[in-house]
Amino acid sequence: MTFLDRLRRWIPKDTLPRRLWRRYKIWRYTSRLAGPKLVDAFARAYPGAYFIQVGSNDGEQLDPLRKAILSRPWRGIMIEPVPYVFSRLQQNYGHLQDRVRLENVAIAEHDGKQAFYHLARVADYAAEGLPQWYDALGSFRKEVLLKHVNFIPDIEQRVICSEVPSLSFASLLARNHVEQLDL
Repeated sequence: MTFLDRLRRWIPKDTLPRRLWRRYKIWRYTSRLAGPKLVDAFARAYPGAYFIQVGSNDGEQLDPLRKAILSRPWRGIMIEPVPYVFSRLQQNYGHLQDRVRLENVAIAEHDGKQAFYHLARVADYAAEGLPQWYDALGSFRKEVLLKHVNFIPDIEQRVICSEVPSLSFASLLARNHVEQLDL
């Protein structure tokens, strides 16, 4: 029984601080998912894995590989096309530049520049009424973002289009001299 389970016995849910309660619910939900267990099993089988993570976001939020990347000698490439999110990725993983390469590109069918749709940066997502993961949304197709209207009612006004550099997956492998890919 966790600390919060014991706490909930004595203190009603609505009196716990909202942020603490929300974090606990997220932790409880994610701890039951198969994904983290699968990544842990993979990390044990491939302790020195080479990975490529497309759409890395900031490398913290909702990142199933973070624990393995930080605790093991994994090497690889983290890709994030949205410039303001890529800046946070650099802050979070810049110290690992000897084994983790950060790429501010989008993976596409061809090399060049392409229109990429994402949500505009906000100073405080909670004050704006946005979910914490709002900046994880991005696509070459605007309609993909607009499908999230149930979570972000004013999403159409928040979508912006940026020209981002794009690489094919084959070009990404060649550019980074990748010979073996484990994940």
